[in-house]
Amino acid sequence: MSYPRNAAAPERLAIGAVSLIADGTVQTSAVVITVRGQGGAEGTGGGTTVYGASGIVYYTPTQAETDFTSFAVIASKASCTPVAVTIITSASVTPGTVLLAPVTHTSAVVPTVTTLTNLPSIPANWLTAAGVAAAALNGKGDWNVGKSGYALTATTGLGNQTANIAGSVTSVSGSVGSVTGAVGSVTGLTAANLDATISSRMATYTQPTGFLAATFPTGTIANTTNITAGSVASVTGAVGSVTGAVGSVTGAVGSVTGNIGGNVVGSVASVSGAVGSLTTNNDKTGYALSATGSAALTEAYAADNVAPTLSQMLYMIWSLLSERNASGTTLTTKRIDGSTTAMTFTLDAASPSTQTRTT
Repeated sequence: MSYPRNAAAPERLAIGAVSLIADGTVQTSAVVITVRGQGGAEGTGGGTTVYGASGIVYYTPTQAETDFTSFAVIASKASCTPVAVTIITSASVTPGTVLLAPVTHTSAVVPTVTTLTNLPSIPANWLTAAGVAAAALNGKGDWNVGKSGYALTATTGLGNQTANIAGSVTSVSGSVGSVTGAVGSVTGLTAANLDATISSRMATYTQPTGFLAATFPTGTIANTTNITAGSVASVTGAVGSVTGAVGSVTGAVGSVTGNIGGNVVGSVASVSGAVGSLTTNNDKTGYALSATGSAALTEAYAADNVAPTLSQMLYMIWSLLSERNASGTTLTTKRIDGSTTAMTFTLDAASPSTQTRTT
């Protein structure tokens, strides 16, 4: 087996034992490795040297040292007998793989081939009528490519029929998944899809009272008299009267004649006629109470640049007119107690012509 050439991880070599000439002692240290590639010069080995238990020198060369058709490895030491091996390399960098040269190999065993490359082109007429011997396909099917002269005979076991069938079908056994397109007509009773015939069903059918009568039974939707049970989703048209409570009415009610016993939630556009009586309105939203002249107002002052209420405005005017103190360019007004500051103003001078509220 040849040695892989220029492999990234070269295989280890066993060179042999180096012995002392004087007494034959096998050396296990200080052995020098020299490598010489075919056509190259000798050089000290750059690989790895180890010693076996029996003193055999093992050497693993570098990748560059194996990049020759052959190379020699020499193990030597002063006063010792050197040993050497010559390695023949292969074209493959994979250990254990041999590449055959592009020449004829007689009696060579070729393993199973999965991919062929560099095949010659197929000769002209190789698979044409001119290239096939007469009667070469006889007995291999006797194919009639044009199908001329053939006729199909309807039998059982046609399998899935995807093309159109013209003419009549005597019977279909099994289920039909779907039918696309219109069915012109069905002759005969499709009894397989019915539990019993129509006539037998009608023989045991009991018609509800008034089902086809001129006047529907009392208590049904079709009857115009009272409905005493169940819910009605919606009513279109006028309702003569409703006896009992109505949960809610959505939408406008044209008119109500008679008394309304319960509450009316929401707004009432207008009331025509007299209102018998009104009970207390607990919701005071939108109402305002007017204080009489004898009721005391709550003292309060609006902040600067904030719109005051009526009572705040009155107190602010009172404070400015009756309880104020000027000191330099600052004017301070007091609350009713005469000591608590209500508002402050900035004057433009000791004898002011303008004043601006500060707080």
